[in-house]
Amino acid sequence: MGGSSEIFQGDIADKREARRLVQNVRDTYERIDILVNNAGITRDRSIRKMTDEDWTDVIDTNLNSAFYCTSAAVPAMIEQNFGRIVSVASFVGQAGKLSVRQTMRPARAVSLHSPKSWHWNWHDTTSPRMSSRRALRQLTC
Repeated sequence: MGGSSEIFQGDIADKREARRLVQNVRDTYERIDILVNNAGITRDRSIRKMTDEDWTDVIDTNLNSAFYCTSAAVPAMIEQNFGRIVSVASFVGQAGKLSVRQTMRPARAVSLHSPKSWHWNWHDTTSPRMSSRRALRQLTC
């Protein structure tokens, strides 16, 4: 099989770092075939105990990072006429503990619906549902 791998590290909750990270991957491999948005954190506190900083950390990591990475990867995918984006969200945001749901649910709701609308804007001829299935098959093969 052969191949190589690299580790790219950065704080994707920071828009500059997220975009730099994607650019570093592109510079190294000259293309980006698959982006998996899988970052997620939780601040397990009730709304009475949650700080503004806790809220911002969760939204920046769980939601904004997906936009930052996706918007950075899409130009390369369009240019190479190929690319797949898979966004993963936690079930805890829908059915988990009350304190976790308060921060996870809004981010999960947006992250589950955004990739479909982003996809339609970028590639009008392909069904979003089919692209997701193909991407998952490619990731699991």
